[in-house]
Amino acid sequence: MIDLRQRLADSLNKQLDLYGDGISSGHMEMLVDSLLSLPGIAIVELPDGSDVGQGWTQFKNVVVGPGGDIRDEGSAYPPVQHNAATARSHAAALLAAANKAEQSDA
Repeated sequence: MIDLRQRLADSLNKQLDLYGDGISSGHMEMLVDSLLSLPGIAIVELPDGSDVGQGWTQFKNVVVGPGGDIRDEGSAYPPVQHNAATARSHAAALLAAANKAEQSDA
């Protein structure tokens, strides 16, 4: 599997290569480093749930219900439900907390 940095570089190179002669790897590394270091922005690779049907088992049992609701069936009873917007907000809050925890450990 290609790592996230390489996937970003490949995608950006395809989008930004206006003349078809490629962008130097040094410039691409600087661009990817700049994107990954933006304060308040997280670029993450999403887990693939296709191998487990509708769910993602890496974090309890997160599933998409028939109506498009997102349920975390492993953290509480009854399951915590989100719509897409609140799920993104919840995920962003968890990422921000993880970032702060890592910074305080340094």
